Amino acid sequence: MATVSFDKKIVINNNESMDVLLKSLNKEIDKSDHKKIDVVSELERSSSLLRRSFSRSKT
Repeated sequence: MATVSFDKKIVINNNESMDVLLKSLNKEIDKSDHKKIDVVSELERSSSLLRRSFSRSKT
């Protein structure tokens, strides 16, 4: 995502757009959809894959 979009102003032209924006901003986020990631095991797995990949390329 481009960081330029972080500072862009939102222009709302009508009440319907305002209602849609407010509804989405006030909606509760369902956190059950988010997958928990074990960062340490992912790091170990990726390091192992990289080691295997580079060891094959040397021979």
